Amino acid sequence: MAERKSNKSQVKLERGFMRDSDKVTFKFDGSKGKLVNKHELFEIKQNGTGSHQYSPLKSDVYGDFIMKLAEYLNVMNDMGFIAKIEEQLQLIDAALIIKHELEEKFKQDGSLNNQEKARLEAQKKQIKESKGYIDGWLQKMIKHYRDFMGDRASSFDDIVHKTLLSPVEHEQTHYRLKKVAFSYDTQTKTLGDRFEAFDDRADDPTFNDPEVKFRWKMMPYTIRLDAKRGLSLDGLKYCIHRHVCHVGGYGRAEVQKKYMTNHALFPNDLTMEVKAFAEMLMDMNKNIPLLPSIKDKPEYRNNEDVPQGNIPLTNLEMCTILMDCMPRDVQLAFHAKNPTDQLRFDIMLLAEELQPLVRECAGTRKLTKATGGGGGGNTNPKNNTPNDNRNNRSGGNRNNGNRNTSSGETGMHCRMCKEHGKNHKTHNSKDCRIFNEDGTKRPRKELFTQEQVDMFLDAAERRRESYRHERRSSSGRRSSRRKDRSRSRSRSRSRSRSYH
Repeated sequence: MAERKSNKSQVKLERGFMRDSDKVTFKFDGSKGKLVNKHELFEIKQNGTGSHQYSPLKSDVYGDFIMKLAEYLNVMNDMGFIAKIEEQLQLIDAALIIKHELEEKFKQDGSLNNQEKARLEAQKKQIKESKGYIDGWLQKMIKHYRDFMGDRASSFDDIVHKTLLSPVEHEQTHYRLKKVAFSYDTQTKTLGDRFEAFDDRADDPTFNDPEVKFRWKMMPYTIRLDAKRGLSLDGLKYCIHRHVCHVGGYGRAEVQKKYMTNHALFPNDLTMEVKAFAEMLMDMNKNIPLLPSIKDKPEYRNNEDVPQGNIPLTNLEMCTILMDCMPRDVQLAFHAKNPTDQLRFDIMLLAEELQPLVRECAGTRKLTKATGGGGGGNTNPKNNTPNDNRNNRSGGNRNNGNRNTSSGETGMHCRMCKEHGKNHKTHNSKDCRIFNEDGTKRPRKELFTQEQVDMFLDAAERRRESYRHERRSSSGRRSSRRKDRSRSRSRSRSRSRSYH
């Protein structure tokens, strides 16, 4: 099983093999972007709070790019650009309704009085002013996006030029005023839901149903054009999303969810706070809507079998992920106290439940390690026996009773080995087999005496002589058998009868 580790602490941060690991946008070890010089900072004036300084993107890491995008969107919301544009769009819709009503009256009556004429001109002025405000705010939003994205802004400018400012064949959704039918409550005098079935009776003078009322409403319709799209809030959002897909590629949202669900891992040394880990999960989930989905790819956009991937995970899914990220001993301790069919829907409350269990398991590991059973979250008693020598080259009889649980050392010390630069923590001075008490080196003890060596050589010579004798005997027996078979064949041929 491939497990990624940090270079600093050698703590496992990922479980399992992930073939598209390079497309994971946010991982728990994170990444650091390049430092920004002070002269590269830019200022944005915000109403009521003065000027604020921001830094442009200086990193090639895609996660930093998404975080800079989130920062840009937060600033635009704080400055009220999006709210102001939406407010002006509502004013335009209201002005268009009044304008259309007056124009219809002029078509029917052939004239308007002075008050109606003034009102019609006011609506035209309102539409023109609102469009001017929207255009100015959109230009500022584009400029600020360039400032935030730094060197990445050049590819965004190309997308804006090709998508919004160049003639291109595309579909546009337009709106027109149409008198449509609504249900009407005669008792409360309020409009209800739409009555599409009665829309064609709007201009019928004979239709008189007290429970149906007709009102002017902006109705959408789609047309295909070969022209410039022009600046709009929806167009700017579309260009930003195109830029996100261009920089990172499609399918980032699905890969991020897969990493969180199947491969994220709580640090196995149990030193991290569960609350901090849960907050990191929540930050990842919060940024999933900013990531490109495989559904955004043109060939899959209209495919009903391909789901939209950049939708945040639910509260239940987040709690399940947090539990699955925990080490095995923590999960067992949790399920020992809680039934498996009891669900959690608040990840921070679940983190508070898990934190005492993490501390308890960390203490159990230290105690197990001190008594010679090993650590690392192994809760199987079969693996904690002193004779378990799967990871012990010297067998299962090693004495672990002198371990220091606070520092992880053996508690042994040899003065002579330390002076000569050898391993001095495996034995005490009195048990040293290399040096004497005065520091002189012990003479090397021979493994065998000369008498034992001579006995060994004599035995080996006898075995070789016996082997050669057996070889000669078997060779003679094979030779005599071949001669007997040859004489037998000769006699058989001499007794054979000849036929003429």
